[in-house]
Amino acid sequence: MPGLDGFVPVFRPACALFGTASRTCQTPDMPRFLTLADVTEVLNISMTQAYALVNSGDLPAMKVGGQGKAGQWRVEADQLEAYIERMYAQTRARIESGASEAGHQQ
Repeated sequence: MPGLDGFVPVFRPACALFGTASRTCQTPDMPRFLTLADVTEVLNISMTQAYALVNSGDLPAMKVGGQGKAGQWRVEADQLEAYIERMYAQTRARIESGASEAGHQQ
């Protein structure tokens, strides 16, 4: 659906940012698991925001290589794609319901 200015957003899966145009992320060009640094790059967010997404459960992830601060978070590429699609759907629903951005605090 075009916006007020006629712009039609084109969905580009995160996989495309890593060198493949495939809709599925399980290709030789795209690793199965991403670091939080990869997530911050794909979503253009801060590391703090990435940790918040993971810790809240909004973005499913697993900790590998140790307990507590010693472990490192990994996000499955397909989970990141699913998160992006959920966010698009939520945004679309909010727009269609007539909710404005001004009424939502971040």
